[in-house]
Formats: sequence, structure tokens, C-alpha cells
Amino acid sequence: MTTTRERPRDDERPLGLHPYEGMARDRLMAIVTGFLGAFLAVLSGFLPVHQDTSEIHWTPGEDYTSVTAPLVSGRPLDLTITAPCDALAEVDDGTRVFSTLPEGAPGRISDGLVVQRSRTAADTPVLEVVVRNLTLLSVPVSQLRDPACETLRVRAETGILVAELTGMDADPDTRAAVPGAMRPQVTGVYTDLTATTAPDGMAAATVDVTVDARYSSSPTLLKIVLMVIGVIATVASVFYLHRLDAIDGRRDRRFVPRSWKRLSPVDGVVIAVLGFWHLVGANTSDDGYLLTMARAAGPSGYMANYYRWLGSPESPVGWYYEILRVFAEVSTASPWMRLPTLACGILAWLIISREVVPRLGRLARRWYRPRWTGAALFLAFWMAFNNGLRPEPVIALGALLTWSLVERAIATRRLVPGVAAIGVAAFSLGAGPTGLMCVAALAAGSREYLRSLRRRARVIGWAPILGPVLAVGLALLYTVFADQTVSAVLEATRIRTELGPSLPWYGEKDRWVALFGVSADGGVARRFPVLLMLMCLALVIAVMLRRGTVPGAAAGPSRRLVGVIAGSLLLLVFTPTKWTHHFGVFAGLAGALAVLAVIALRSSSVSLSRSRWLVGAALCLVVGLSTATDNTWWYVSDYGIPFSSSFPAIGGVQVNYAAFIAALVCVLVAGLIHTGVLPDSPGEIVTRRLARVLPFLRRAPDTPAA
Repeated sequence: MTTTRERPRDDERPLGLHPYEGMARDRLMAIVTGFLGAFLAVLSGFLPVHQDTSEIHWTPGEDYTSVTAPLVSGRPLDLTITAPCDALAEVDDGTRVFSTLPEGAPGRISDGLVVQRSRTAADTPVLEVVVRNLTLLSVPVSQLRDPACETLRVRAETGILVAELTGMDADPDTRAAVPGAMRPQVTGVYTDLTATTAPDGMAAATVDVTVDARYSSSPTLLKIVLMVIGVIATVASVFYLHRLDAIDGRRDRRFVPRSWKRLSPVDGVVIAVLGFWHLVGANTSDDGYLLTMARAAGPSGYMANYYRWLGSPESPVGWYYEILRVFAEVSTASPWMRLPTLACGILAWLIISREVVPRLGRLARRWYRPRWTGAALFLAFWMAFNNGLRPEPVIALGALLTWSLVERAIATRRLVPGVAAIGVAAFSLGAGPTGLMCVAALAAGSREYLRSLRRRARVIGWAPILGPVLAVGLALLYTVFADQTVSAVLEATRIRTELGPSLPWYGEKDRWVALFGVSADGGVARRFPVLLMLMCLALVIAVMLRRGTVPGAAAGPSRRLVGVIAGSLLLLVFTPTKWTHHFGVFAGLAGALAVLAVIALRSSSVSLSRSRWLVGAALCLVVGLSTATDNTWWYVSDYGIPFSSSFPAIGGVQVNYAAFIAALVCVLVAGLIHTGVLPDSPGEIVTRRLARVLPFLRRAPDTPAA
């Protein structure tokens, strides 16, 4: 039995939404391409890949040269060592016949495998096989001279480790086996033997190592073709959804308005400062770490975090590092490598000045002071946190773009901007765990956007909407599984979780402890923008609680902006690491919040003299807390910096003491005004009294004061 979906009658359709010629075809194509794109995105992790196989085959040769292989993964898939018994019996005492780690390595015995000649406490010469601090096999040299003894064979593989003397099966003391993951760490094959010290017959010894290259893979032709089809289907689904948006009968709006071409003075200042700081400014502490990752990605065949996590790939949060890999193939010069960061900074400010500020209301569009304040806080964040190779600039841009697209979707009541916001949020999350803040941007506008979805679904149905939404939201999987499989990504995730750092949500206090510590993590430049953002947030919330909205600002966008920042601070607790670097993701949203805070200062709730003194006290408190630390920067960026090892001071007086005293004075004045001891405007009273004595202070048109 089949059922058909009845199209709504004209009187049941939402006002202003009407079918058009060809809508049935567009609906069908949006459904097919959308769900096809989503299906292929999920399928990409299960498609086959070409697995690279690397092996080391070592024989002594004529000169018994050791082989160094430092780029192999820490522990091999399997390791096999064979050596003739009669030759091992003639090796000198104290000789390390084989070793998987070089001499002097700190973990040569605790992490590696060593086959050596030594003596027991009873001075009996023995041959020992030591693996990860475990003496697996220890046999007297006399047994090696037994005619039945053929070879020493050591075999390490997944699940078991075996050492035995072949040909002597009747003697249980010549074989030892240990279950479990006991494979040694291997960085090469090393021996103390030389052409002059090696006994006859030792040339028959061999060492075979199968390198663990599970992550060194490349996509098969089938996988490439299906992923390309999936990407094309995803783009097509958005195109057909865009056509379905035309049921409202309105003209399409330009994606990049013409106003973007005009630069204002504040735009010029911000771009100039970003360009200047790009050349002379301080970098982040992880720049060398990330640069080496990008350089090593080419030879290793994948983006590996070789500093930790046993060389596992950066998936699923590592597409941004692939951009660094491409740049590193051209040059490793710092200004070149950081060009993506500079581009993110310029684009983020242009979005603030052209999308965010106009959305906050007419006062924000026409009054110049909020723009300059927003630019100042934006630059304070960007210069302190986002001038390096870390992914925070990309996430800051992604969060700002997500919120802007949500606002455009609400303002235009169209579906495509909201779907684009979902895609930007997904790729922001794929750049780093702090991309979770984009979830707050989506959640803040979800109520209004879902209202538009329901309204349009009454005409075109839910399937043409859900298909493109799923396809765009899952498109990140094409980058995650571009050359990896689900099993490889899950294994990499397991390794990172077990080895850490992977702190629970209640470890968030560590981030704030570091911010208020006396170190580069809590220097003046890092502490000041974060505290100023919190002050702006508190000011805007106070005005909203008092007046219901910020007078002079658009109510909906203002509330959603506050919700995004508050939600982002909450979601930050779920990131696995707790570094102060992550505050850089607030650069764009903090600049927008500063614009709103300046507008809030015009509110009658703040324009009262008492309230102005309290705001002054809060600002002095921010300055005091920000300067109660060293002006420290990372590594070489700290050379020649004033007060890099002491609290900032002027004339021998620490700035934080002066700021705290000023804050106390402001609070006392506000209290006296509140109790009626002082008039509402004590400054004007003092000025009028001084003007009686000093005529040049009078505000007559012909006086200097005028």
C-alpha cells in the first residue's frame, strides 16, 4: 500500500510562501543530493586505503655497521632476531650483541630490547635477552656450545614475546615466552661488534623489523571517486536548497555586500596594526612544535604529532595543520607560515565592522566610538594570543562567521545561511576542540531559525531541508577520513585519551589558575583582554537585567551575542586541555561585545553619576589585576621587553597598587553619592567653584575653557 503526501492548499500555506514552477524537481534533487552527500561522508571512513608497508632487514655485512631509523613509529608490528649459537658463545664479555636503542639512550633497558654477554653473581658467563627491564632469557654460555644448539631466536609480535634456542626443545630452560604487549621500542639496530671483534659465523645473524605504519596510508581510486561524488552532491544540495528559498518571492541578497569594498579609517588602522604585528610581533609557544609537525608530514606521509601520542595522526581535529603542511613545502620562513593567521585576522575584523556592527542597531552603525572600542579589544586579543601557528585564529574566525550567518538567516528568513553556519561550525570544531564554542552560536539562534524551518517545511516538506543540513554538517568527515580509516582514527583518539593530557570538565580551574599565575601564560598582555571582556560582559548583562535590553541596540542580536559568549565560556570546560592559549578564540566575539558595551554605557542605568563611578572602579580593578604580574612573553619574544621579570611600575610605584587605590576611591565616591553625602555630579560642583577663583576655567564663549 502506498501513500502520497498532499500538498497544502492555498489557505494552509504560510503567508508569502508559494510554490513555483519546477519546485517539485528542486525538492527531489535536494533530497537525493543531500542524503547522498551525507551517506558518502559517513561511508568515507569505511572505504579502502593503500597501506604502506615498511620493513628493516639488517645483516652484519663486512663492517657490522649499526642502522639508525629514527622516523619509524615507536614499537614495531613484529621483530625477529636470529644468530648462530656457536658464534654467540665466542662473543667477549660485556658486549651488547644487539640493541634496538643506541648507547646512552635513557630508556635503552627500560624501553628497548638488548641481547648481551654478561656474568652472573657467581661469575658464570651467560647470554641475556632483556626486554623492557625484564630478563626474558638467561642461558649459560656452555649451553650455546652444545652441538644441538642451532640459533638464538627472539620473536616479538602483537600479544606475545618469545626467546628460545632452537634445536634444544628438550630443555625447558632454553625457551621463555611472555604474553601481552611487550614489543620493545625500536629506533634502529645497534651492535658493539666490529669487523675485528666479531667471531666467525656471526655474519649469519639477521634482524627483521616490520614497522608499524598503520597511519601511512593513501586513498584508493574508489575512495577518491566516491568522496569527489559526495562533495559534488553536497554542493548541489545547497544549490537546490537555495532555489527552494525562492518560494518567498524575494530577490537574492549578495553574499558579499558592496559595502565590503569601502574601507573606513578604523579599518585601515586595524589592518595596518595586524600587518605590522605580523612582522615584528610575538609568536605563540607552540610555533616551533607545529612547524616541525608540518615539515615532518611530507616524509612520514601523514600529519603526525611526533612530540607525543606515539606518532598518531591529528585526526579528527587536524585539517588546519594540512594547510601548514602545504605552506611548509614552499618555505618555512615565519612570516610566510603565518600568512593564514594574518588572513584570518583581517577577515575577522571585516566581518565585525560590516556584518556584526550593523546588526547591533542603528546607533552602532552611525556612532564611531563603538567601532574604535571594538577594534581596540579585538587587537588586544589578537596580538596577545593569535599571532602564531596555533588553530585559535581559525576558530575565532569560524565562531564569528557562524554567529554572523545565523543572524543573516534570521534577518532574511532564508535557509541557506543557516546551513552554511552549520558547515562553518563543523569545520571550526574540526580545527580544534575549542571549536565547541560554535555550538553556542548555533544554539543562540536556534529558536528563530527553527521557526523559519517549520514555516518553510509546511510548503516544501522536511526532507529537502534535512538532506542538505546533514550533508553540510557531515562534510567535515571528508577531511577526517581523506587518507585514514575509522579504525585508525579511533585508535589515535584512544591513544590521546589514555596518554593525555585529557582533563575532565572540573579541571577548568587549571586554565584560570594559569591565567592568574606569574608566567607567560598569565602575562599582562594575556590577562588584560580576557578580564576586559568579562567586564564588558558583566556590564551588558547588568544593563539587560535592569532595562530588559540595551537601549539603542537591537534587542535580538544583542541577547544572542551575550548568549554566545556566555555559552562559549561554559563549553570551554569540556575541552580536554586547559591552556590559556584557548582564550584567543574569543578575539572576534570580544570585539563585537565591546561595541555593545559602549552602547550600554549610554543607558540611563549607567549614565547616573553613581553608576559611572562604579564602572570606573571596575575598569581600575581590571587594570590592577592585569598588571599584578610580569609582562612576560614566550621564549625569544621576551628579549628586551620592559618589566619582563617584574610587575609594571611607574616611578618606582607598581601600577597595580595605584589601580587598586583608584578603584577603592571610585567605590567610595559612588557610595557617598548613593547615600546623598555628595551631589550627583561632584566633579561639576568642584569645577564651578574653581571657576569662581580662576576665570580662565569659565565656560563662556571667549574663555580658554570653552
